[in-house]
Amino acid sequence: MGMKSIKLKLVTVFTLVIFFITATLGVVNVKIISDKLMEDANRNLETMAESEAKYINSLIDARLTFIEALAHNSILLDTEISWDDKVAFLAKEAEREGFETFAIVSKQGEATVFDDAASKVDVSSRDYFKKALSGESNVSDILLSNATGTLVVIYATPIYDNGEIVGVFYGRNDGSALCEIAKSLSFRSTGSGYIINNQGTMVGHANIDLVMQQTNQIEIAKTDESAKEMAELTQKMIAGGTGSTSYQYNGVEKIAAYAPVPNSIWIVAMTVETSEILEEVNSIRNLFIALILGGILLGAIVTFFVSGAISKPIKKITKAAQQIADGNFDAELNINSKDEVGQLADAFGQTIERLKNYQGYIDEISDVLLDIAKGNLTTELNREYEGQFAKIKINTHAMLDNLNSILMQINQAAQQVDSGSDQVANGAQALSQGATEQASSIEELSAGIADVADQINKNAENASLVREKADLAGKVLEGSNEEMKQMIAAMEKISFRSTEISKIIKLIEDIAFQTNILALNAAIEAARAGNAGKGFAVVADEVRNLAAKSTEAANNTTILIEETLEAVKNGTEIAASTAKSIEESAEGEKEVISLIFEIAKASQHQATTIEQINMGIAQISAVVQTNAATAEESAAASEELAGQAELLKELIGEFKLKEAAYGDHVEKSYHDDTNEKIKTHNEIMYEGDNSKY
Repeated sequence: MGMKSIKLKLVTVFTLVIFFITATLGVVNVKIISDKLMEDANRNLETMAESEAKYINSLIDARLTFIEALAHNSILLDTEISWDDKVAFLAKEAEREGFETFAIVSKQGEATVFDDAASKVDVSSRDYFKKALSGESNVSDILLSNATGTLVVIYATPIYDNGEIVGVFYGRNDGSALCEIAKSLSFRSTGSGYIINNQGTMVGHANIDLVMQQTNQIEIAKTDESAKEMAELTQKMIAGGTGSTSYQYNGVEKIAAYAPVPNSIWIVAMTVETSEILEEVNSIRNLFIALILGGILLGAIVTFFVSGAISKPIKKITKAAQQIADGNFDAELNINSKDEVGQLADAFGQTIERLKNYQGYIDEISDVLLDIAKGNLTTELNREYEGQFAKIKINTHAMLDNLNSILMQINQAAQQVDSGSDQVANGAQALSQGATEQASSIEELSAGIADVADQINKNAENASLVREKADLAGKVLEGSNEEMKQMIAAMEKISFRSTEISKIIKLIEDIAFQTNILALNAAIEAARAGNAGKGFAVVADEVRNLAAKSTEAANNTTILIEETLEAVKNGTEIAASTAKSIEESAEGEKEVISLIFEIAKASQHQATTIEQINMGIAQISAVVQTNAATAEESAAASEELAGQAELLKELIGEFKLKEAAYGDHVEKSYHDDTNEKIKTHNEIMYEGDNSKY
């Protein structure tokens, strides 16, 4: 570092260490908190977007269901009900459900609006008309009305007659409802929402002018470079699916989440400014900066005083050592300290005193220290030492024994580390293999669940088809019921007319009876007339015969009409019974349709649940793959550890150790005996002479 002062070195080093630790912790914590906040914000925005999309879908379904029910209403289809009555009925329904008006469209596309003037509109080119004519109830995109200049949305459904589509019924609703929904969307203080269609055109926004102008960021980006990121966001939204991303708009960093509205062409988006999400992070960052600066200042001050207390005695010891190095053994040390530095100073002072009297010991001690420096730990002090040098001898031998023991323990530990690293590597390899097999099994399980999901989806589709067929069968039963009622009415008319015919036959019988009497009187008068009345008698006889035949024919006709009336009565009873059975079948069909709808709904729920399970398995697969990678890294680290252990063994091999060191470790009793010897020696040397301390 180029600095000669220990005090300055300590202050500099500890200040840098404190700065590095606190700065690293601060940066890492700020990064973790920022990522967590952004992750939570993205997740919350996605949840809100999905929730609003489901809410809009429920509104669409409710209104389409209302339109479908209204299209089958008998008042709408009955030709005997006047136009004014139909207009009044639909006006009440429009007011109740929030529709502006309703219309019936012919198969040629001519719409008759239910108003006082029965306005005619051509909608043959409209997509909602084409879809409804093909049998699909649907909602249109947001349209700009040519008549009123306002935003409208159309809900259309087919009209059936005996199972055949004969036209389309639609209701017109206020198109600004999506703007109201978008206006209600908010997240914190800067968050907002909007709605686009599958072409990227704005259909719902708090600023209705953007919808009126049919704003499209994709088209704007073609001429305005600043709208490029918004256009990319729009492209992701119309690509399908739920997601979130970050972007910049008008120089402001934002994040956005989006979700499609089921069964429609609309997509809901939620946005919020990134700076608001990270406001808390900025406060935490400023706090960390203040703590870092405070920690650095406090550490520098503490280190300054502590290093001063350490460096001053060291300077004195250094000065005395320099004097001894120059051959001057008269150096003195006066250090009042009880720590390791003070102890070192005391020991160094005693060494100076002994060196003055025992200069000859230095050579042998120097030789032993040189041997130790060369790695020879078998060397010993063989001379007899007096005074403090005896203590040095004992301590030197204790140091050598300790060094032998410690290095041997290090050697054994290196061997154990080497062996342990092999086991860890093998375990990590086995873990990696197991994780790979788990990943394969999870992939097979995921494929099986995907097959189950496909089957559930098919069941839901089949249930929907069955529901449509059941709807059609119900309509056919209703038509048959109506026809049966008409047949009963016709038979009642036949019965009534038969009664009238009976009266006429009774009149014919009376006429025949009177004619017979007249013919009899005419025959009597002809007999009285003699030959002159013979011709008249023949005519009277023919008239009497004709009257007899008329009476016979009238009697036969009466019998036939009575039989007909009896047959009509039986037919009427049978028709009534049949009508009742058909009506009961129609009611049962409605219950079947309801049950089929519940089955389709349950199948859809099962499909959603299977999809969530599949996502969970995908996450488990990712975790297993991560474990496999971690296990491989652990195996590599274990191999590196084994290499370092081998290097440590080679380094220890450079030391020459005592043979005893290769056996058991030096026991604690040895160290206790050594310390006792040192203590006894000191008591003998300095008994009654404290000045030598």
